[in-house]
Amino acid sequence: MTEKKFKIQAPMGTIMVPKDVMTESELRKFMPQLIQDPEVYETWKAKAAEDPIEEIIEWLRRSGFVITEVK
Repeated sequence: MTEKKFKIQAPMGTIMVPKDVMTESELRKFMPQLIQDPEVYETWKAKAAEDPIEEIIEWLRRSGFVITEVK
């Protein structure tokens, strides 16, 4: 099974995105890197690994990212 791919655009000039298009597993690894508070980092890292990808995408969208699935 091929992983879904997503085009990701960061909020205007605030965050560097390592790749324009990421697989689901790359998005899961990228999301916790955005967490600045060390006290909640492990919680968000676990959420990124375990939560449905739709929830991770929704969190990123609420944070200002534009994410579209690449078909």
